[in-house]
Amino acid sequence: MKRKVDWDAVQQFYDDGNSISESVKHFGFNPKALQYAKNRGWFKCTRNRSEAAILHTKKYGRSLSSDDTKNKISKSVKMKVENGTWHYSFSKVRTYKYASKYAGEVSLMGTWELKFAMYLDDHNIEWKRPKDKFYYEYGKLKSGFGYYIPDFYIVNGEYYIEIKGYETDRDRAKWKWFPHKLKVIKGNDLITEYNINLDSLVDQR
Repeated sequence: MKRKVDWDAVQQFYDDGNSISESVKHFGFNPKALQYAKNRGWFKCTRNRSEAAILHTKKYGRSLSSDDTKNKISKSVKMKVENGTWHYSFSKVRTYKYASKYAGEVSLMGTWELKFAMYLDDHNIEWKRPKDKFYYEYGKLKSGFGYYIPDFYIVNGEYYIEIKGYETDRDRAKWKWFPHKLKVIKGNDLITEYNINLDSLVDQR
């Protein structure tokens, strides 16, 4: 039987750093369907609170640590519990600690970033983990703008790289406003252009 929701696309959107609520809003499915999908093994919530906080900071340039934010989250969770739309098994986009011979000790979001970092090291391509935030405008944000940090900076080529799964309008806004040379690499590019096996077990050395 054909699934009503493309859970592979939902998984990629979520793994790309979007929240559960953003996934529900983007794909328009009933939140209760998420638990059913999880039970069937179609979708995996793999992000804990600390990892969610890291992603939030990376995406929005601010942390979730303020008391005001905590109170808002607590209130939101309580409402969702009362409405039966909260699921206690929300978990991770996995982060990996990796010691690069060029970038030093870094944290990487997911196996795609990790494997690409390993590829750069193996091929003696000097790189860094960018730290500067770049302004962009996007009308659907409350403020109308946000800040963006790409995934990699290639030192010798003087360009940035974004490892991207599911592409959104917001992503395109970030790239449109980005003031430097940027290369967007998707999953299929990792396989065909860089000969990276995305299905293999990760060797963190």
